[in-house]
Amino acid sequence: MNLFNPFAQFETLYAEKYQLIDPVRSAANRLYSNMPSTFQAYTATDLVAETTYSRSQFYREFAVEHGQNHMLLAPVGDKEKTIVSFFRDDLAFAETDKQLLVGLLPHLQRAIQINRQFQQKQLEAAVGTATIESLSTSAVVVDVNLNVLLANNAVLSMVSKRNHPVIFSNPTKSAKFGKTVLKLNQRVAGLKLSALVNDAATGGSGGSMRVEYLDEWENQRQLAILVSPNPTQIAGLLAVTHTVVLFFRDLSETNLPSADLLCALFNLTKTEAAVGLALLGGNSAESVSRLRNVSLETIRSQIRVILRKSGANNLRDFERIVSLVTIRNNS
Repeated sequence: MNLFNPFAQFETLYAEKYQLIDPVRSAANRLYSNMPSTFQAYTATDLVAETTYSRSQFYREFAVEHGQNHMLLAPVGDKEKTIVSFFRDDLAFAETDKQLLVGLLPHLQRAIQINRQFQQKQLEAAVGTATIESLSTSAVVVDVNLNVLLANNAVLSMVSKRNHPVIFSNPTKSAKFGKTVLKLNQRVAGLKLSALVNDAATGGSGGSMRVEYLDEWENQRQLAILVSPNPTQIAGLLAVTHTVVLFFRDLSETNLPSADLLCALFNLTKTEAAVGLALLGGNSAESVSRLRNVSLETIRSQIRVILRKSGANNLRDFERIVSLVTIRNNS
C-alpha cells in the first residue's frame, strides 16, 4: 500500500493485476526465507538483474508509467513479513539512501510490534467489556474511589428504582467533577463496601457483603454485592489502574443455582448440595440443623466436606463462589 497516497488509482491497478507479476516483490518476499542477521536495504537491481527487470511487463507497463522507475526497499523483519519500499522517477537511489533506510528499520520494526501488541490488547479489552455489558446480572466497573468507569444496562436499571440502596451520584464541587460515583445510602454498609473495593484494587481478592433495605413498597429485601478484582484486559482498555468489578444480586428473588449444578461442579452429593444451598444468605449451621432435622455435628461435618470440595476457605468464601456460578450460569 502506498502510505502517502493510499487511494491513488494506480494502487488499485497494482493490487488487481501487477503485484502478481512484480519481479521485485517476488524477490523481496524470498528474502524472508533467508533473512540476514543485520538489517539491509536493496534497490530493484540488487534483487533482479537490470536487463531482466527493464524488459519485464511490470516495469514497462506499470513502473515507468507511474513514476516508479527506481525503487528502494527493505524487509522490516517482523512476523508478518512487512516490506517497506520507496519509489522515484528520475534519480536512482544511492548507497547513502540505503544507509538512511537501514538506520530507520529497527525503529520501524519496534513501532510495528508495539502497534500490533496494542491492537491485540484493544481486542481483548473489547471482548471483556462486551462481556460485562451483555450480562443480565447487574455489573459495574469502578476505580478505588468508586468512580464508575463502566456500567451495564442491568445495573442502570437497578439504580433507577426508588429506595434502592445503590446510588449513582455526580459531585458538583470536587476535583472529580463530571464523574459518576457509586455510593450506598447506608453509612456502615458504605464503609464496608469501600474497604472491600480497596482490598480488591490493591491485590486482594475482594469479597462479598449483604445490604438489607425496604423497597418502594416497604418490602424487606436483601442485596448481595460481590467485589472482585477487574480482569486486566478490561482495566487496560479503561486506562485506569486498580479497577474493580462489582456484581449485584437481589437475594429476595429466587435466583440460586440448582443442586444438580453444584453436584456437577464440585462433585457434591445431593445431600451436600442441599445443605450448601440452605447455608446461603447467612444461615447458620444451627438453623440448617433445625431445618433439616439432623444433628449439628452432622451439618458441621457436611460443611467441612462442602468447603473442601468447592475449594472455599469458609462459608463466606463458598457464598462468593456460588454467586459467581449464578452470574455465569444465568448469563
